[in-house]
Amino acid sequence: PMTSPLVWHWTRLKRQKNRWLYRLGLYRNPFADQVQPLDEDVDMTDRTLLFIGGLHRSGTSVLHRILRSHPAATGIHNPRVPESEGQYVQDVFAPDRAFGGPGYFALDPRSHLTEASPLATETNARRILRQWGRWMELEDRRLLMEKSPSNLVRSRFLQALFPGSRFLFVSRHPLAVSLATQKWAKAPLAHLLTHWARAYAVLGEDLARLRHAKTIRYEDLVAAGSQGMDAIWD
Repeated sequence: PMTSPLVWHWTRLKRQKNRWLYRLGLYRNPFADQVQPLDEDVDMTDRTLLFIGGLHRSGTSVLHRILRSHPAATGIHNPRVPESEGQYVQDVFAPDRAFGGPGYFALDPRSHLTEASPLATETNARRILRQWGRWMELEDRRLLMEKSPSNLVRSRFLQALFPGSRFLFVSRHPLAVSLATQKWAKAPLAHLLTHWARAYAVLGEDLARLRHAKTIRYEDLVAAGSQGMDAIWD
C-alpha cells in the first residue's frame, strides 16, 4: 500500500533528526551497550577478513549465515543487534541509522567513507577487531566475516583499515528491495528507488579501488542453488 503523505513527512523528520544529532555530535548508538571489546588484539596471522554488503532486504543476512556455517569461517553473532550487523557493535564509525537508516543512509554524503577518512588508522583497526572479535568464534577459524548493508558505501575505508581484506556484495532487483524496505522506511517508492540507485552508484565508483571484490545478484544465487554457493566457497 502507498504511504500517506502525513506518515511520510513525519518519518522523514524522524530520520532527519538522527542526521542533525550526528552533525552536532549528540547521536548515540542505541546498541552501545553491546560494544564489548576483547582484552587482547585479534591475531590476524594466516587469517582473512571478508566484508559482506548490500542494501537491506537484498539477502545479505541469509548469505552471512550460510557462509558462517563453514568450519573454517566465523562471523559476528549477536542476537541483540539487528541481524548481527557489525556496524552496531563498534564505536569507531557511525552506523547507517545515524544517516537515516534503511532507505535513507546512502543519500547522505557523510555516510560515504574512503581511505581519506581520518578514522582510517591502525589504532582504529585494532580497536574494531577487538570489538568484532568479542562476538566471533575465533578458535581454528581462518576466515572472519562482518556483514552490514552499509558496507556498500564504506568499502574503501574498510580496505584502508584492513589491507588484504575481501569484499562480497549482493544486489537484488531495485523494485523488490524498495517494496520490502517500505515497512521500515515509510517512504514513497520513488524515493526508495532513488536510494537504491545512489547506493549502487557509489559502489560502482568504488569497485575500481578495491583489490579483492566480488559482486553477485540475489536472483542468480537463488536460481543456482547449491552450485551458486559452491562458486562462492571456491
